[in-house]
Parts: sequence; structure tokens; C-alpha cells
Amino acid sequence: MAIQITSEQIKAQNIITSLLAADAVNASKLDLTDNYTFSGAVGVPTPSADGHATTKAYVDNLIAGLHWKDSCRVATTAALVATYNNGSSGVGATLTANSNGAISIDGVGLQADDRVLVKNQAVSDREQNGIYKVTTVGAVGAPFVLTRTDDADTVAKLNHAAVFIREGSANADAGYTLESDGVSAIGTSDLVWAQFSGAGSITGGNGISKTGNTIAVDLASDPALEFDGGALRVKVDGSTIARDSSGVKIANDGVGTAHIAAAAVTQAKLANNAVGSSQIASNAVTSAKITDANITTAKIADSAVTSAKVANDAITTAKIADDAITSAKIADNAIANAALFDASILAGGLKKNGAGSALEVNADDSSIEINGSGQIAVKANGISNTALAGGITANKLNLSGGLANDGGSLAIASNVAGNGLTLTGQVLSADLDGATLSVGADGLKITDAGVNTAQLTDNAVTTAKITDANVTDAKLASNAVTTAKINAGAVTDAKLANNAVVTAKINNLAVTGAKVADGTLTLGKLAFESRQEKFTGDGSQTNFDLARTSAGLDSVCVYRNGLRMEKAGSPSDADQYSVANSGAGSVGRVTFGVAPDSGDIILVDYLG
Repeated sequence: MAIQITSEQIKAQNIITSLLAADAVNASKLDLTDNYTFSGAVGVPTPSADGHATTKAYVDNLIAGLHWKDSCRVATTAALVATYNNGSSGVGATLTANSNGAISIDGVGLQADDRVLVKNQAVSDREQNGIYKVTTVGAVGAPFVLTRTDDADTVAKLNHAAVFIREGSANADAGYTLESDGVSAIGTSDLVWAQFSGAGSITGGNGISKTGNTIAVDLASDPALEFDGGALRVKVDGSTIARDSSGVKIANDGVGTAHIAAAAVTQAKLANNAVGSSQIASNAVTSAKITDANITTAKIADSAVTSAKVANDAITTAKIADDAITSAKIADNAIANAALFDASILAGGLKKNGAGSALEVNADDSSIEINGSGQIAVKANGISNTALAGGITANKLNLSGGLANDGGSLAIASNVAGNGLTLTGQVLSADLDGATLSVGADGLKITDAGVNTAQLTDNAVTTAKITDANVTDAKLASNAVTTAKINAGAVTDAKLANNAVVTAKINNLAVTGAKVADGTLTLGKLAFESRQEKFTGDGSQTNFDLARTSAGLDSVCVYRNGLRMEKAGSPSDADQYSVANSGAGSVGRVTFGVAPDSGDIILVDYLG
């Protein structure tokens, strides 16, 4: 039997904490109209309605001007390639990837409902930035989808929003706040997020060291850099490299011989006239250093060229200026007596009679002699016919009959060349036009193809003048063969080229039965064929246009409902018609006197 205990049976103050089960006292057990005093801390969630209790942190954040949002797992580092849909003024707005694949941001693969701060969309797409959650992760066959979170999808919820990032290679432990002021509408206003904290995220990069809270420049052991009064500057030796107000420079006189590599100073590196005597070291200019033909008179100092400086056989005749070698320039005993009488000096008809003798003319004594006065003279009868060969000039001759004196040479007079002759460089030749006449091995001849229309008089080419089979296609001008030029019966099958007879070349009614060989006129040779067209009357139409021009209007036959109609000059009823090539584009037109009834079948046979 159960025992019932009423409130009157419980002694006051006997229900103590140790007697209560966990969660035994809930809101339904409390008198919510009463006032309670709590001595310890009371925890409450972030308020979402006007009557909710709030936390100290929430109030502090409001005082600081920030509206904190639940943390995001990651934040973007670059613009997402995705299509934005603004939902209902931002509520339910989505970013859908433009390609398939699972979403991964800042080195973190995401899961459904992970929160993401999107902050890097392009300048033109900044209204897409904001706080999203993953609603579709994405896969090989599906794109990922992000949807704005319900705590950041309106203007009121986003103003002064702040959020911490938990993970990521670049953004872990960083805090971001919306710095855009005056946001008026989601999906229209730019949403620009800026980092305001980065607890634990600062590390030393290249050249930077971090010790505790101190960041410093990390110098190498031999850095060519130094600190001067707390400022970093380039360290220089002062002798080859110097500093001034313009920056680092090569010191004056800083480049010495030791600094220049062997053979480094080429011709291109030397300014014109830059090298003076004082700049050249003793014995520095060797043969290998001198470009061919570059030692000119102006470059050589007076008395600079001594015997020791000149290589054997270096000074040839071409290298010596006129009148340059004076007595003072020749060393004593430099020119031996024997050198004055060597074979080259004695050439040209000179001789000497023993060492130390004077030079004499070496005369042959048959044509040239030394006379009694010691003079050179031509001997009597010394000039023979052989000696005169080629030696008598034109001015020594009495010329006439087409010969002339041309500067002492015998020449053909210019008046010798009359009409049809040309004198060019003492060569006399026939003056030909080259087009109609030319010179062959046998003399003058008519040039191939030289006889053209202009050379022929009208009616000059008669039958007697034409060799059989010589009137070829190449010899006839276009349109040259007219009726008057052809003998009756002259144009046979053998004389006509294939496809030569076209419509434009045939006179009307010229092709008679006698002129056409049996079996020659095939359908392909005729410019028309037998045709039939069908029409249906509508009770009002009297004119019916054919598809082509009729080749013979008398050949047109018209049938209505299987009965042949009567052709008339002026048809008066539905059983009479006329025909003419008067349709659009000159096609054949059949005209009835009265419109055939609706549904009447009309057949037209014609050549076209």
C-alpha cells in the first residue's frame, strides 16, 4: 500500500539540497511570479529576444561597439568561384560553386553546418561577403553550396559584427570585424571585413626574427648591412664603395687595376680619346693589343718610334708617308753600298761597270745608242716595221670615206649609220623593233607571233594565204569568225570543238533538220524539257503561273478535271484559256476567262 505525504506533513526547512535529485527542480516547479535572490553565478545563453536575460560579455561587447557572432571554423583567403543568389533580401542567400567538388578552404576540408567567413570576393562582388554555413559539401558530381547563417542575414544582425576564426593555415586564431559603415541592404551594399586581432598568428618570415613579443631584423653573419643609431643601412668599406645623400655609389678612385679582370677593357668600353700617354703603363701596348691599321700619324708621339719598337719587315712602302724618310731618320750605315746596286735598282736598262762605278744606260746599239755627245739617241734605221706595229695613231693618217679620228684611234664615222642601222660602241647593227622582226642565225626574220592584227590589212588573209589546218583556236581572235567569213558548208563536225556551239552563237531558226546529225540532240543538249504542273482552283483565281518560261507557247496544253480546255485569244469562260510568258520573272502564265471552281484540278503540259 502506497503512503501519501502531503505538504502539511513535511516539516519546514527539512527539504535540503542533498535530498533533491538532479534536475528535479525545473521551471514547472517554480513560482515564476515570485522574486528570487541568487548568491552564486547564474549562466544564461546569448539573448535573442527582448525579455531574455543577458551575459556580462554580451553587454561588454555592446559597450565596445562589437556584436559578436559564433566563431567560424575557417575564413576565405581568395575569392570563391561561385554564383550568388540573394534569397529574400539576404535571408537564405547562397553561394553555389561553378564546378563540382568538395569544399576546402585555407587548407581545411569542411563538413555540413561548418561556419565560414567569406571575405575575399572581388571588388565588384563585395556584397557577397559575409558569414555562411556549409549546406552542401560538394562531391565529384555535385557543387558545394554555402548559405548565409540566420545570425548574419539581415542589416541589423550584421552591423558591427565580429567573429573569431578557429582553423586554417593563414587565418587560424584571427579576429575579423565588418568595417563597412552605412550598410543599407544585403546583396547590394559592399560588406568589407577587416582583421583586428591575430592572437598567436604572428611568426617571423624571411629576414625577421621573433623573440617573445619582440620582432627584429635577422642579419646574416656577413650581411653587408649594419645598424646605425637604430636605423638599418648598407655597410661599405669606404675605399671602393661609399655612401652619400644620393645613396650607395662607387667611391672616387675606387676602381683600381686589381679590380679589373684581365682583357675586360674592350674597344667598346673605351671612350674616344680617353686613353692618354699618362694612362698607359710602360710596355703595356703590345702588338696583340693594337687593332689592324689603327696606329695613325696623329696617335704617334714625335720620336716615339725607335728601332727597338719596330718589328723586322714591319714598315713597308705603303706605311711610309711621302717625304717622311729624311736623312735624319736613317741610322748611320743603315743603307749599305751593295743595297744601292741590287737587281731591283739595276732593272730598267741600267748597268754599272764594277763596284763603285757610275750607273750607265744599257743601250742595245741596234735601235738605241749613246752618241758622241753622251746622249741617248735613236740610231739611223733603228725603227723597223715591227716596231711600228700598233704604234701609228689615227691623227697621223689622212681619213675619209666613213672613217674618223676618235682621240687618236681609228673609228667608224657616226654618219655611216643611216635609217635602219645603229652604231653602238663602234658596232654597226640593223635597228629592229624585236616584236615583228628579229635576227636569227640565217639573218633577218619575222619574229614568232610577230604578225598581229595591226600588221594585216583588211581582207588580206584569203583562202590561198592559209595553209591547210593552220586556222587554230589560238590564231583566231574572239568573235573573229562571222557568217560572212565562212564558206557555205565549211563548218563540219570535225571543225567544231566540243561544246563550241552555245546558244549565243546560233542565229534564230538556224538549226534545221538537215544541219543536225541523226541521234545528236539528246535531252542534255536541249535548253528545255517537257514539264507538267498541277494547280487547284479556289473559285476566285483566274491566273496560274508556271515554274518556268514556256519554250513554245503553242505547245502548252491545259486540262481541267481531266478535260482538255480550249485555247483562245480572249477567253470568256472557265473552259477557255490564254497563255503568255507574262508571269513574275517572265515565267509562263495560264489565264482562264472565268475562275475555275474551288477544288477543280488543273494540269498544264508545256516545254520549259
